[in-house]
Amino acid sequence: MVFSRTVDATSWPKWYANSSNGSLLGGQTQLGVATRFRWTTFGLDSESQVHEFEPGRRIDWYGYAPGQPPAFYHTWLLKPVQGGCMNVMEEVGKGKGPTHLRNTDQSLMHRGHDLWLATLRWMAENVGS
Repeated sequence: MVFSRTVDATSWPKWYANSSNGSLLGGQTQLGVATRFRWTTFGLDSESQVHEFEPGRRIDWYGYAPGQPPAFYHTWLLKPVQGGCMNVMEEVGKGKGPTHLRNTDQSLMHRGHDLWLATLRWMAENVGS
């Protein structure tokens, strides 16, 4: 259930308030190898491209402002645990935008990702797949 919610990027805005205007490029219906998608997150229009993809286990993407080089690398790693799974989320950033974000509100990214994980868990446990 968790992975199916993760790869359905166009539905993120329905349950994650920090995501809007999501669309997949190139006719894709869900995230997969090399899928590109556009969305707004943390108030910024972004384009992302999936870099690593292991169904049911891992999805990583580069994020960038359209037309710019990658500034972020985001990872979701799902690990089986007794009674379900654990989702480890990591993100690194470089350049002007990430530096500005860190200098103006160092914990903003952590709070946003905590919300993402909490609502993903709630969706998986209460709404089903």
